[in-house]
Amino acid sequence: MPTLPKVTTAWKSGGLGLGPPDMSAVSAKIGPAEAGTDNQIYIVSSDDYARTTFKSGPLLDDILDHLSVRKSLLLVIPSEKDQVGTVGEPVLTGTGTGVLTTVLQTGKDSPLRTTDWRVKITVGGAVGTMKFRLSSDGGVSYGAEVDTTEETSPYTHALDDDTEAVFTDDTEPEGSWIAGDIWAWENTMGTSSTTTILAALDEFKYDRRPAYVQICGEAEPAFWASLDVWAGTHHDSREREIWFIVNAVGKTAEQTVDEWITALTADTDNFFSERVCICAGGLKVATLTGTVEEHRLAAFIAGDVARARVQQSIGKLRNLGEFPEGARFPGATGLLPDGITEAQILVLDHARLTTARFHEGYGYFPTNGRIMASVTSDFRYVETRRVADKALNLCRAAAYAYLHSEADEAGIAALQGGVEFPLTGMLGDGEITGYEVVIPLGQDIFSTSAVDVEIAIIPVPIMRWIHLKFRLRNPFFSG
Repeated sequence: MPTLPKVTTAWKSGGLGLGPPDMSAVSAKIGPAEAGTDNQIYIVSSDDYARTTFKSGPLLDDILDHLSVRKSLLLVIPSEKDQVGTVGEPVLTGTGTGVLTTVLQTGKDSPLRTTDWRVKITVGGAVGTMKFRLSSDGGVSYGAEVDTTEETSPYTHALDDDTEAVFTDDTEPEGSWIAGDIWAWENTMGTSSTTTILAALDEFKYDRRPAYVQICGEAEPAFWASLDVWAGTHHDSREREIWFIVNAVGKTAEQTVDEWITALTADTDNFFSERVCICAGGLKVATLTGTVEEHRLAAFIAGDVARARVQQSIGKLRNLGEFPEGARFPGATGLLPDGITEAQILVLDHARLTTARFHEGYGYFPTNGRIMASVTSDFRYVETRRVADKALNLCRAAAYAYLHSEADEAGIAALQGGVEFPLTGMLGDGEITGYEVVIPLGQDIFSTSAVDVEIAIIPVPIMRWIHLKFRLRNPFFSG
């Protein structure tokens, strides 16, 4: 030895067999919001932080719905609002002859947020005499009285969503504004196009990659296809599995429930994807103020996915001590659209759409966690998609440790053991019921420098139907 006798020390890493963190419950959301920096990733875990950061909009609404089901860390990206919103046209309930119009404030190109406005006339007469109160929540509550004593017609009143209400007297001014009259209209904030949503998604190519992403708002069939293509490209270029949850377009006021279902299923008949989950309908949800709001379904489903273990169906009723017992969707009081029946839910379920249903004595739950795969695909359900993605990601990470290793007998055995290790963990956790890892003999590694490893996993079966078969028995009858 080149030194005098002594004791030396060194650590060799790898003995614990530690793998990468499990990202199977990491969820992300992308959508338009009133505030926040476009295309920036935020980490959100609380209602208060979300409200302070994003103010309002579909993104905030869906964050709150998700967190009502499962308090978890969310990766959130506000998307650019490149499609302008709309300024509503006030509609009068009453007898006044004045004219109320709404316009954007100078220099603004879209309402700042979606607002359900009401103007209630409290003192009648012409501008200069009349008084009114404003509501920005559809008439649930009203603000302080606005006095127009110092004003003349036309009177412009600035609203806090970047619009203005303009009050113009009739030619006979005294009958223009009648006490008790109510004007109503809705302004809508701008939305995000497919292009801007996909641009926001690109942020996940390089940083904080989630297992699944919920897109806020409603999605047309062309957008479903764009997400499917993006997921495939992401797999090929970034070697990472990802899948999506979106809302289908909801029922319009002019449609019956059957007409809406017919139109929606016509769209799904021609769409197949093993990485897109499409939610149909929604929930009525009671608020702390005593009102009932209408909410789309996708955010609740995303929260339920985060709540469930990878092998569990999100339609599972009994939690068996794994989660708090009770209704899956807190505050839910009904299904949307109004009047939807179990027979109609069955049609949507057969169309591979994810829906909600009511279980007597339990509450509102997902019907099935559906993926828009073909009927012969292994990946028709969310839980199968999640188990497969987790196994693939963990085995890929384990195999990377053996790149450029010697392909002798010891090296091949080490590779097989390394790939099997995360599957052993999944088996022990009850996420799969078995697995098989085989490295076929006779591979010409000399010529190709490539090794094929064949991996099969056995998933956990799910009891979707239970048949109780009864009969009567006479203990004294032997015939």
